Amino acid sequence: MAARSCVFVSLFSALSAAEFALTPQLFQVDGGSAVNNAKLTWSAVDSATNYIVSRTNSSASSTVANVTGDSYDDYDLAVDTPVSYQIIAYSQGTQLDSSNTVQVIPYTPTATYSTYKNTEVSSLNLRSGIEVNSTYYLFQQGTDSSGYPSIVAQTSTDGYNFGTNSTVLGSETICASTNGTCKLERTVFFYNPSTDYFVMWAHYENAEDYSLGEVACAHGAAGQNWTFDGAYQPLGHDSRDMTVFTDDDGSAYLVSATNTNTDMNIYQLTSNWTAVDSLLTTVLKSQYREAPAVVKDNGTYFLFTSRAAGWYPSAPEYISSSAMEGPWSESRYIGNTATFCTQSGSVDEANSSYVMMGDRWSANWSPAQPPNRELALPLSFSGTGYASYHYYSVVKASDEGGIYGVQSGKILSQGKEATSSGGSNITLATDGTQDDPNLYFMPDTVPFWLQIDLEDSYAITQVDLTTRMVQGSETYYQFNITASIDGSSYTLLADASNNTDVGFKSVLTSNTEEYRYVRINVDKVMNTHNSNEADWAAGVHELIVYGK
Repeated sequence: MAARSCVFVSLFSALSAAEFALTPQLFQVDGGSAVNNAKLTWSAVDSATNYIVSRTNSSASSTVANVTGDSYDDYDLAVDTPVSYQIIAYSQGTQLDSSNTVQVIPYTPTATYSTYKNTEVSSLNLRSGIEVNSTYYLFQQGTDSSGYPSIVAQTSTDGYNFGTNSTVLGSETICASTNGTCKLERTVFFYNPSTDYFVMWAHYENAEDYSLGEVACAHGAAGQNWTFDGAYQPLGHDSRDMTVFTDDDGSAYLVSATNTNTDMNIYQLTSNWTAVDSLLTTVLKSQYREAPAVVKDNGTYFLFTSRAAGWYPSAPEYISSSAMEGPWSESRYIGNTATFCTQSGSVDEANSSYVMMGDRWSANWSPAQPPNRELALPLSFSGTGYASYHYYSVVKASDEGGIYGVQSGKILSQGKEATSSGGSNITLATDGTQDDPNLYFMPDTVPFWLQIDLEDSYAITQVDLTTRMVQGSETYYQFNITASIDGSSYTLLADASNNTDVGFKSVLTSNTEEYRYVRINVDKVMNTHNSNEADWAAGVHELIVYGK
């Protein structure tokens, strides 16, 4: 990660075996000046009933928390002072396992940062394009007058301010094999220094449907028209969502969903990156994953994907390996069960820190919420083949300083007593686990209410609701949030009675009064596909209350 943020002290071990791994992420609390809070996430241990969070600072060790879920926030750490963490898993008082040890170094950001708001259309404002000999080249997919794809180029001297578009490959060439009508998706661009060519790969289809299942490649030199290298099924395999990963040794790999999104293939490209050389391996067999994105961190490869779910939010997962040909780890949960109301997307980097850009295809939902946009979810790695990413309402980004999240307040709800109008497994609603689709509170009926006793009074800044997702019958919840000082008289904090966000809803509040009890009152659970009520699918993975 970026200098002065996270240092990992455990060694990479066999990825095919189950491992108890801890991943840290430094973040800022709104109103603070330093990035001096640690968000800790770990892999669950079978049969564990609780976890001890151990912290070592200046050679002194202490227990900072005893929790039942797989995450914990540690706040107000000393700036520029290394802090180490380890998680100990227990079952009814008997120690089961201990995690790797990780170290973070809180810091005060000094670079100039842009502000990315996950609550609205926003931009990271990071340097764009591919730098070659002090010139930045930005290639994008354009369209002709009929809406068919072209490739356009722009140049810049600083990576921020670009000139006018210049078409380097026209639609008449790209769409020649489909009688002049086609579409490109998941378009990616790279520069191959060994050939001095820029290279494009994309998912290629006819304009009407997704019956072709092909990839397309093109290449060209700076300032010149490009050559189209064709559209085809790689080595005879259909290809849907795809990406290309270029390694630091000059190798390049095509990763694509195949067998109609059932499996995922990893291919080696030729040395010039313009053709498929061989099929290395097939991963995620019969798991119906799409939207692949590959990141290499400290010698370990991470492949992030989303569940094939049309345009709707879906459960994210990832696998990891010490080599692109494998062996790869088992699939692991990450983030939360609805990717925070997005689909797993591409990964951006700034100063060796990473951010998952989740795809929110809301213009394609029913009911539609235009426009489509991305959410920035800061990403961290454990050094042992594990990763995590998290939702913040605000993310700060800088080419020189990296990327970090800004949380609206401290989490007040984890481990606190929850009550409801009726249901089972109510402790799961506040245990800190929001990435496991098998763990949720199930209400007896709809409507229902769920309340948390914060044990003291706070100004509530934000409430996050993560709800059960049923594949093919994804739902949205319509509710309001009320709060009380005494558990008797309630004040309306926020109204989400018209909400249509699927699987996850984050609500910022503006009431500055302090309250002890926070309650969500769910009126409807709606199937987003047909607008019918779906009470049978109700469930709450996590209700998180933030405050000050």
